[in-house]
Amino acid sequence: MRKEKADNKKSRKQNFRTILIPVAIGIIIGLAASILAKDFLINYIYDDNLLLGLLKIYGLIFLMIILYLLQIIQHEAGHLIFGLLTGYSFVSFRVGSLTFIKEDGKLKRKKFNIPGTAGQCLMAPPECGDENFPFQLYNYGGVLMNFITSLLAILFFIFLSNIPVVLQVMLVFYGGLGILLGLMNAIPMKIGGIANDGLNISYMRKNKTARKAFYLQLNVNAMQSKGIRLKDMPVEWFELSEEEDLTNTLIAFVKMMEYYRYLDKMDFDRAKETLSVFLPIESRLPKLYRYMIMAERAFFTLIPERHVYQAKRAFTREVLAIMKAARFDIGMKRIKYAYLCRYLSDGKGAEKCYQEAIGLSKVYPIRAEAESNLLIIEYIKELNQND
Repeated sequence: MRKEKADNKKSRKQNFRTILIPVAIGIIIGLAASILAKDFLINYIYDDNLLLGLLKIYGLIFLMIILYLLQIIQHEAGHLIFGLLTGYSFVSFRVGSLTFIKEDGKLKRKKFNIPGTAGQCLMAPPECGDENFPFQLYNYGGVLMNFITSLLAILFFIFLSNIPVVLQVMLVFYGGLGILLGLMNAIPMKIGGIANDGLNISYMRKNKTARKAFYLQLNVNAMQSKGIRLKDMPVEWFELSEEEDLTNTLIAFVKMMEYYRYLDKMDFDRAKETLSVFLPIESRLPKLYRYMIMAERAFFTLIPERHVYQAKRAFTREVLAIMKAARFDIGMKRIKYAYLCRYLSDGKGAEKCYQEAIGLSKVYPIRAEAESNLLIIEYIKELNQND
């Protein structure tokens, strides 16, 4: 009981920090930007014509969005550059759902998303062992790139006084947004329930298992992207001792990979058994992980047997929400397909979902994952026809 109270108190502190730090940084940068851009706001934004004034404000907001997207791209490019410098090899680069992946020696465009994340650069780690590989510069690469580009923008603003005011404001906002994004990734915290770069580094510095887990995730992702299925990988890679802290998201994902390995083998009993280890600590997991596990658990109320009453309780509002949000995640398409044809008995909706899954598999960046989920969807289709 004491441990649970302590965990809840710690969770509240983390949530408070997650909200407070970005807000405080944003206010400071916003105030600085407004002071520096005062002339611009007065001379260019203010207008006696209300409609024209509103259009200028919306234009400024649109400009800030574009600059923020550029900082996100540069953040992921930082991971790529510093990863290459420390012996990593390129696997995929994602901004939003737009993903570029190296496949058969060529760069190909794919689609994928993780709710709550704006981008991701995944690389294969150097072959130097899972304990000694260089993890800090690769993880800090995005932060460093944000700070470097922000510093350059601020220096241009200071020394290029003759440039138009519009460009001055762009430099101020660009620098401010880069500092904000850099600090939000450098200061250890969870954003949207997902550990940022700083928190991942903190985990790996303190915990050897977390370091091994990060190495394994990158390595397995690279192998799956080449078409190697989880079922063909040694189970020993994913086995954890009972003492490991599954509230650490890096370690928790190794257990999830063990679960997906059994799912890939269509060993549903072992898969459910593996998933059950999260029950005692589920409330202490970040929302994204918790909802993902809830969705997988709901899946088994319909597979292989159909338990409608259990499914009614399992497919909660949160599960339905993540199924909708993760529209480019083929694993969620598998769960949605089971829900439509095995619970709702919605033949038309199920067929539409089936075709979406086939279409998604063609642009999915992780070949082996797409293949595995399509085979399970085919199994569900056959199961439903035989009921």
